[in-house]
Amino acid sequence: MFYDAKDMIHKIMGAWGGFPEESSWIEYKGACDFNSVFKAGIRCEVTAFLNSIQRFGRDKFILFGIDEENKEESAYRPKKYKFPEDNEWQNLFHEIRPSHPTVETGTYDYQGLLFGYIYILSGNYYGPYRCHKKGTNLA
Repeated sequence: MFYDAKDMIHKIMGAWGGFPEESSWIEYKGACDFNSVFKAGIRCEVTAFLNSIQRFGRDKFILFGIDEENKEESAYRPKKYKFPEDNEWQNLFHEIRPSHPTVETGTYDYQGLLFGYIYILSGNYYGPYRCHKKGTNLA
């Protein structure tokens, strides 16, 4: 079944009871510093989501611009923040083995605030997945 990522994010952001707790299908990040340490951590988190047996066959999300501690919106202002382009993310996810997972990235404007997202589609059945680190051969 196909879902529109932005429609799903709208439902998450507008949930009556507030943001859902972090779990095997959703993770919140306050910021996105696209440096080597951040990239390694995100690549491992996406790999963990891909291998999550609790939500196997289900969609998963990492949302940027939401404070992890108290679930408050700490959204990015469009003129102050540049979320990495999709090709930068896809290059990062290309290092996940055994095959490049189907992952969508982008930004979502919710009530005038800009949030970033990583949407891990449910159809990723090529695991178990593992992180491939540059300079090593895990193929």
